[in-house]
Amino acid sequence: MTSVQDIFSALNAFAPVATAEDYDNPGLLIGDGGAPVSRILVALDPSLRVVREALDRGADLIVTHHPFPFRGMKRFVAGDPDAEKLALLLRAGISLISMHTNLDLAEGGVNDALASALGLSDIRRCADAPLLRLGETAEPEAPEDFCRRVRAALSAPGLRAVCGSRPIRRVMVGGGSCSEFLPLAADAADAFVTADCRHHAFLEAEERGLTLVDAGHFATEATVLPCLRRLVALPGVEVLPSVCDRDPVIFF
Repeated sequence: MTSVQDIFSALNAFAPVATAEDYDNPGLLIGDGGAPVSRILVALDPSLRVVREALDRGADLIVTHHPFPFRGMKRFVAGDPDAEKLALLLRAGISLISMHTNLDLAEGGVNDALASALGLSDIRRCADAPLLRLGETAEPEAPEDFCRRVRAALSAPGLRAVCGSRPIRRVMVGGGSCSEFLPLAADAADAFVTADCRHHAFLEAEERGLTLVDAGHFATEATVLPCLRRLVALPGVEVLPSVCDRDPVIFF
């Protein structure tokens, strides 16, 4: 019998919770470590629609990248989505494990998966920011062509970008919200692929000649989902990719 704790141990061996950022909340967050597991639903976000999907598909455990709860919950009242999620999980006996910034940092985790999805070679940690990855394109690319390739590679519905002043050969990636590392990227790379960039980041990128690509939080992190599915595929367990997990942002 495979237990919730067995699944957590496999995930923790790959991306130790102890390596997560101080503000983070990864790990076994809801449920019973001793409970048996026969069916796991894997998703990026522990959204209400994903929780309902787990109920509909008979999952014992949900494994996600983003945690729930992330910060402290201060009320549990009818009509509150977080309260509803928690109530549904507890009533159904469904556990939840989340691997967040520890999975960003891990070898083979979020940022390695993102770099690989973009077809980069010589992928390596950034010496000054181990969370991020640096890699090389197969050949120099015009910034506009690189942006189009990023969009296609990540199946992103759209992206925001500043096209820099030099051809793209060296690329830095940081899945999710990593725009605070833009000065480092400008010194170390020709392009920086990340998400959740603010206006001033685009201005700074333009002034530094850096190609900055904001491909969306979901698209830059969803590349890690196959890795999560492999990690939890223990004996006697059926692993289900979520069909309800999706980017909540719509591009018009």
